[in-house]
Amino acid sequence: MQELPITPKQMAEFMKMAKTDAGKKILNLLQRDHGPALRAALDRKDYEKAKLIVQDFLERPDVKDLMQQLGR
Repeated sequence: MQELPITPKQMAEFMKMAKTDAGKKILNLLQRDHGPALRAALDRKDYEKAKLIVQDFLERPDVKDLMQQLGR
């Protein structure tokens, strides 16, 4: 298992995006559809599994549409 490197700048950018309508929708979908599995992976510090969960989630067409609204 590897460490999850998040810089203060990345966290600030994430928090800014999370406050937008699209960001809130993305986080709600992630929590609704993958919350328990993601939390379990993070609790085990299995960052590789957490990364895979998020990567798969970000490939969904509805999530891709929301990401485009974020300008990403």
